[in-house]
Amino acid sequence: MALRPPPPEALAALQRHQAGDLAGAHRGYRAVLDADPDDYHANLWLGALLHQSGRGDQAEPLLLRAIRRYPDMPDGWVNLAAVQQALDRPQDAESAIRRALELDPELAEAWLGLGNVLQERQRDDEALFAYRRAVALAPENPLPLFNLATLLTRNGQYEAAIAAARGSLDIDPRQAGAHGLVADCQLNLGRHREALQSADAGLALEPRQADLLYTRGFALSELGRLPEAMAAFDAALVARPDHGGALAAALFTRRQLCQWDGTQRLLERMRDGIARGLPGVTPFSFLAEAGTREEQRDCARLWSRQWPARPAETGHVIPGDARGRLTVGYLSADYYRHPTAYLAAGLFELHDRSRFRILAYSNSRDDDSDIRRRLEAAFDAFTDIRGLSPTEAAARIRADGVDILVDLKGHTLEAATAVMAQRPAPIQVQYLGYPGTMGADCIDYLIGDAVVTPATHQPEYDERIVALPHSYQVNDDRRPLPPAEGRRGDLGLPNDATVFCCFNNAWKFNRACFTAWMEILRATPGSVLWLLGRQSAPEVASNLRREAAAQDIDPERLVFSKSRPLEPYLALYHHADLFLDSWPYNAHTTASDALWMGCPVLTLMGTTFPSRVGASLLLASGLGELVCHEVTAYQERAISLATDPTALPALRRRLEDGRADNPLFDTRATTRAIEQAYETMARNAREKLSPPT
Repeated sequence: MALRPPPPEALAALQRHQAGDLAGAHRGYRAVLDADPDDYHANLWLGALLHQSGRGDQAEPLLLRAIRRYPDMPDGWVNLAAVQQALDRPQDAESAIRRALELDPELAEAWLGLGNVLQERQRDDEALFAYRRAVALAPENPLPLFNLATLLTRNGQYEAAIAAARGSLDIDPRQAGAHGLVADCQLNLGRHREALQSADAGLALEPRQADLLYTRGFALSELGRLPEAMAAFDAALVARPDHGGALAAALFTRRQLCQWDGTQRLLERMRDGIARGLPGVTPFSFLAEAGTREEQRDCARLWSRQWPARPAETGHVIPGDARGRLTVGYLSADYYRHPTAYLAAGLFELHDRSRFRILAYSNSRDDDSDIRRRLEAAFDAFTDIRGLSPTEAAARIRADGVDILVDLKGHTLEAATAVMAQRPAPIQVQYLGYPGTMGADCIDYLIGDAVVTPATHQPEYDERIVALPHSYQVNDDRRPLPPAEGRRGDLGLPNDATVFCCFNNAWKFNRACFTAWMEILRATPGSVLWLLGRQSAPEVASNLRREAAAQDIDPERLVFSKSRPLEPYLALYHHADLFLDSWPYNAHTTASDALWMGCPVLTLMGTTFPSRVGASLLLASGLGELVCHEVTAYQERAISLATDPTALPALRRRLEDGRADNPLFDTRATTRAIEQAYETMARNAREKLSPPT
C-alpha cells in the first residue's frame, strides 16, 4: 500500500513540535486522530512526542497502530524500538530495529538505534559496528559520532573516543556534552590540563551543566588545585542536587583540605542518597565516612551496576594437584611507585612456581622506576593491557588460561572493573587494594582475616570471605630499612618531648580524631603532632592550625614535613615516638611502614574493614595492647605511654628486636597462606561448590 501524504493539520502540528511547542503539537495531532484514528503520520509523530516527554507507555500503542497501517515503513519500527528501549525491553527493541533494517539496510537512523540497543545489552563489539555504519551512512549527522565516542570511552579506547567526539564537534561545535566527553577521556589519559580546557569549552556553552562542572572539579583536583575543585563540585550540586559523583567529591575534597565545616550535612545527604539508590556515589570516598557495613555494601552495589557481569564461561578445566599448575593472574593499575606495589612485590616473587604460574595484567603507566622493573621481573609474564577494550583485555586473559584472576584495585581510581565483569576467569578474587565489598556479581572471593573481616561480618559482603591466619595485608620483607637522617631539631621537632605522628593522607582526618589528638597534646606538655604535607599542603596546614587554635592548642605544636621518596620517608620514623592512627579509615600501608621502622602505632578499632586494619596489623605484630575500642581509652593510652619515660622505648625495642619473627613481615608465610587459599578456591570450583552470597 502506497503511503498517503500527511494531512495539512498533521504537518502544522509537526511544525509546532519542531518549534518546541509540545502542548500545541499534541493538540494538533489529537485533532487529526479524532478525525482519522489510523492516520499514519499523526500516530507516528504523536508517539515520538510522547516518547520525548517520557510517556513511552502511551507512545507504544500509537506506534503499533502506525505500523499496522504501514508495516513496510521502517520509520515506525525505528521509533517503536526507541520506545521499547526506554521501557526497559531491550530484546523487543532489538527485534523492532532489526525489522527496520530488513526494510532498509541503508537507513542510518536504524543503525544508530541498533547501536544504542546493543550498547545497553553490553554487546559492545556489535554496537561499535552499528555506530560505524551509521557514521558512514550519515556523515553529516553528529549523533552517531557522539554515541560512538561514548561507547569507545566505556571500552577504555580513549584516543579513538576523542577523535570521534571531535569529529562530532566539527559537525556541530555547540555540543557541550561532546566537550565533556573529550575532557573525561583526557582525564583517563592523565592529561589533566587539557581536560580542564575541554571542560571549560563545554561550560562556555552550558555554564550550569552539572556533569561538566563535576569533570572540571575532577581535573582541578588532579592538578592539586583543591579549593577550586571544591568550588566546582559545589556548583555542580547547585545545578543538580542529586549528582552522586559531585556529592561524594564535594565531601572528599573537604576531607582532603581538612575543611570540615559542612561535612556532616554532606554526609547526611550521601547516606540518604545511598538509601534511595542514588547512582554515582563513589564507594571509596564513602569508606572514609562513619557509615555502616550495610551502607558500604549498598553503595558498592549501586556503583557496580555500571558493569553487569556476564555469565562465567563453561568448559574451562581447573587443574587438580596431579594435572598441572594453577594459573593466577593479578590485574592492577598500580604496577609503579604505589603502596600496593611496595606491599606485594615479594608475594609475586615468592609464589611457588612448581604449583603456580603467575601472570600480571597491567593498566598502569610505566614510570621507569626500580619497583616497576622489579615487578616486571617477578611475573612469569607481564602484559600491558592499556589501550585494550574490556572485551579485548578479557579475551587475552581467557586465552592465557587464567584459572584465578585477582583484582588488586577494587573500587579505586583506574580500576579495571569492566574487565572483571567480562568474567575472563572461572574464579575471580578481590584483594589488598580496596578494604570492603565490591558488591559485584563478578567477584567470588575477598581475602581478609579474622580481624578485618570476621565470619560474623559475612552477611555484609557479597564475596565469600577467605581469612588469612594473621593479617590480610602482605608485606615485603625486602623493603628498605634506612638509618636515621639528621636530628630532630633539623626537622623542627623537640629533642626532649614526645613526638606523636600521623603520616596518613589528610583525607583520613576528621574533627573527631583531631579533637582527640588535641586532648592528647593538652595533657602532654611540650609534645607535638608531626604530619606529612602532601597535596595542597599549605591549605591543609592553615586549616589544621586554625582548628588547633580553636581548641586552645598552640598551632606551632603541629609540625609539617614535606612529602619524600620512600627511603627518606621511612627514615622519618626514627624520630617519631608514637603513631596516632586515624579513624574510621585507619592507616594501612603507612601503619606497616611505621611498625617496620620500629615506631609503635596506637589505633581505634571500629566496625568496618577500613576501621579495623590498624588492629589487624598490631595483633599480627604482637602489640594488641595498642588496640583501643573507645575514644577515651585511646586518649588515655596515648597520654599514659607519653608520660612513662620507659614505655615507648620499650615498645620500639620489641618491634625492632622482633622484626625478623613478626608474622606481619613474614612474606613467605603470607604467600603460602594465600596459595593455600587459591588451592581451596580451585578445589571448590572443581567440586562445583559455589561461593555463598
